[in-house]
Amino acid sequence: MQLRSLSFAGYRSFAARSPAAPDRALENLRLAPITILLGKNNSGKSTVARLLHHVLLALGADGHDPFPMNSGELSFGATFRDVQHGENFFSPLDLKITLGSDDGRQAELDVQLIQLGELADDSPPVVERCEFEGEDVDTTKILSRGLLPDVEAAKIWRTEARELLESSCHVAPVRDAVKSSYSVRETLI
Repeated sequence: MQLRSLSFAGYRSFAARSPAAPDRALENLRLAPITILLGKNNSGKSTVARLLHHVLLALGADGHDPFPMNSGELSFGATFRDVQHGENFFSPLDLKITLGSDDGRQAELDVQLIQLGELADDSPPVVERCEFEGEDVDTTKILSRGLLPDVEAAKIWRTEARELLESSCHVAPVRDAVKSSYSVRETLI
């Protein structure tokens, strides 16, 4: 499986769509066998790199949490609120994902995740809207298993997403972490 493209809004530092801006354009990342993220410091390169792994984790998940926050090695935050833009429960997370396979299969998933309320910050988000392979999914009748709906056509993509996540690695930023304080050395002249 390959992630062919990933469009998103409302993830960490990337602005969310909202009732006031429902038509805000999604950030769009077209992926190739080698994709290099370039940009100024603090422009979101590391956020996007982590989002790729977070999406794979969510696509491969089997539980009813559509956007799990932890895998064995990576933690994306303690709660869904940690990845919402501005850590605000009003900020939905919109994802549009195009998947492809070596045998020519292709699928598109378009979802919106929301937090139900201010006091629900440690409960999983809810799939507010879902379109899979061009069909609207009634989220009141068809639950999700991870980010994908619990339908037969999604099973192969769920398995392949797990395999892709297991075969990939996350390269963390190479800069030193920011410290809360620094010591100043005295220099004798």
